Amino acid sequence: SMEKTVASFGLTSVLPAFVKDVELRHFLLGGWGVMSLILISLSLKRVLFHPRVAGDDMDASEIRFNRINAMSKLASPFLLCVAAFIVPPEFIRTRYLSVSLGCVLSLLTKKMIVFSMAKMPFAILQTDIFPFIIAAIWIRCDTRLTKEGGDFVLGVLSIWYAYRMLRWVNISINQICTKLGIYCFRLKKRDD
Repeated sequence: SMEKTVASFGLTSVLPAFVKDVELRHFLLGGWGVMSLILISLSLKRVLFHPRVAGDDMDASEIRFNRINAMSKLASPFLLCVAAFIVPPEFIRTRYLSVSLGCVLSLLTKKMIVFSMAKMPFAILQTDIFPFIIAAIWIRCDTRLTKEGGDFVLGVLSIWYAYRMLRWVNISINQICTKLGIYCFRLKKRDD
């Protein structure tokens, strides 16, 4: 319990009873959750009040449209998180779920960054999310699928998303280098 942990620091008389009775891992998980909520709310504030989204020279309808447009880019990551939460932990090893979810979120993040830097439109629903969502629904609904089968599906998904990410990055780098006429990760041959 937390009581033993904080006793060594002399804080037992200062902390409320409900904190003393909580296990350290649950206390740290709660702290991580609070920090995540703070970061999420500050990120949303930054997006919703950015000058390009809600500038002083814009009317209310334009600001509303810009805010909805900005928030819609988070639809794919939100659906992925919902899909991850519909899979009961007793059906799979959660590490496999975390790795495959991390791979697909990493791919989406890379795409968002490159598309925003290039000032290109970014689709609200990315097609890359559908294999993960389908797998999550399959693991949740198929009673014949064993725990090992669910782990296998998520392992295959992890490999698939790692391949997709590396392939997409390779294609993007080649297209950028070709467009700009530069060499990335190699030296230009000398003309002697």
